[in-house]
Amino acid sequence: MTDDLTCVIAAENAAAIAQCLPRYFMTADAPPPHFVVLEDQRALADVIDQADILLAQPAWAAPVLQRAKKLRWLQSTFAGVEPLVDSACRKDYQLTGVKNIFGPLISEYVFAAVLAHSRHSAYYRRCQSEKNWQPLPYRALSKQTMAILGTGSIGVHLAQTATHFGLSVIGVNRTGKSVAGIDKVVALSALENQLTEADIVVLTLPSTPATQQLVDKQFLAKLKKSALFINVGRGSLVNEQDLLAALIAGELAAAVLDVFASEPLPENHPLWLAPNLTITPHNAAVTFAEDIAAIFAKNFQRFSRGQALDYPIDFARGY
Repeated sequence: MTDDLTCVIAAENAAAIAQCLPRYFMTADAPPPHFVVLEDQRALADVIDQADILLAQPAWAAPVLQRAKKLRWLQSTFAGVEPLVDSACRKDYQLTGVKNIFGPLISEYVFAAVLAHSRHSAYYRRCQSEKNWQPLPYRALSKQTMAILGTGSIGVHLAQTATHFGLSVIGVNRTGKSVAGIDKVVALSALENQLTEADIVVLTLPSTPATQQLVDKQFLAKLKKSALFINVGRGSLVNEQDLLAALIAGELAAAVLDVFASEPLPENHPLWLAPNLTITPHNAAVTFAEDIAAIFAKNFQRFSRGQALDYPIDFARGY
């Protein structure tokens, strides 16, 4: 019986997730499990041995996963599951991720940056403070190309938004397999040949062995000096020293970073003072409690029926 199961919810917004769950079980076939709600990571170690199911932040669950002797399924509350697919972590349970909720939020973030850059918003704020009427020329987005590295649900939604603005879109994925709604898709191995075409480069890739330090000196040298670079994927994708050097040398027009190798970004990190760089605190797409509750409740019904779960994570691939 599913009501004999215990689900431990362990996340910073665990209480909010728990408050959203009842509405999804009102008409459900299977009754909800017994929930244990934790918003203190330290408390997870004391109760994880009770968990048949975990609804948790990956970084909270990973350190104590060995103690979860009853664990059958872990539903991540985050899109990134790197701590759980680490080679040192156990993999004898089903892991599911979060998809199809971040695309609109990432699109808002990316195009806030694209429009501010293309229409010189920072320049005009300075002009206003100086009472200076001095227009700058700009290029229409419809005459530009966006390269989106990563053609999952986020990349596809971003491509749709880009198309609405008239941008040409190049998608990049592991195999080069075509994706509906994207003008051209190439394999990651053929990426260098496409970089010279891009006016805007956006990273939405997961962190895997194949994507670690993908953006390095050679990658950046292929870009136009007028290019805008945006990373909303993972900090490990970028060699931050090489990016910093490119910005200082004027080899890149501007960059926007929401993710970093070390978070929070240390106060003494040189990126804080980099020219033409915008830094945000990993909040391009936050996890809303109601979205996580909806994904979990649907997957729980599938779990209770013995059906395949939505958004399974392949431990070998890391996503």
